[in-house]
Amino acid sequence: MVAVSLAIWLLLLQPGAPLRSLNATQEAEVREALDSDEKHYLVPLRAWGGLTPAAFPLYARILDDPKEHPGTRAKVLSVLALPDVTADKAGFVDRAVAHLAHEHVGVRRAAVNLLSRIGSSRDVAPVVALLTDPDVTVPYAAAKTLAAIGDRRALTAIDVWLGTGSHHDHPELLDHVRRCREELRVRLDRATPPTRR
Repeated sequence: MVAVSLAIWLLLLQPGAPLRSLNATQEAEVREALDSDEKHYLVPLRAWGGLTPAAFPLYARILDDPKEHPGTRAKVLSVLALPDVTADKAGFVDRAVAHLAHEHVGVRRAAVNLLSRIGSSRDVAPVVALLTDPDVTVPYAAAKTLAAIGDRRALTAIDVWLGTGSHHDHPELLDHVRRCREELRVRLDRATPPTRR
C-alpha cells in the first residue's frame, strides 16, 4: 500500500503530469491534517499531496461549504498562500474575497494574506475595508496586502484611513500602515514613472 501511495505521489509531482484529484485515501489524510489541532499540519499535507493542485478540488469544496469549521477554512486559505504551492490559484480569488467578510478573525486574516499573493487591484475595495477591522491583526495583514496589490486608489484610501483617526490607540499599527503605504507608493512610482514635461 505504501509503495502504491508513493507511486501515485511521484506521478503527481511529475512536470507536465495531468491535473488529478487526490484519491480517497489521500483526501482523507489531507482532511485529517487540516482538521487536527496540531501545529505541524503541513508535514502530513506535504506527504499526502496537500500542496499540489490535486488538492484544489478538496480545498474548493471546503471553502464553499457553509458548515465547514472556521479553523479548517483558515488552514486551507493559509496553505494556498504558501510559496510552496506554485500552481495557478486564480480559481480561489473570489473565494478569498468572499471570506474577507467571515465572522471568524482567523479566516479573515488568512483570506487577506492569500489575496496578497493571488489578488489584483480589482480586489482592493474589500481589503481597504479591513483596515477598520476590530482585531488589530487583520488591519496589519490588510495593509501588507494593499502594498502588494494596491493601485493609486488604494493609496488614496490609505491616506483617508490615516486621516480619520481610526486605530490611533495602536501606534504600532499606524506605523505599519504608513510603511506599507510608502511601499505601495514606491511600487506604483516604479511601475508608472512620472511623466516629463
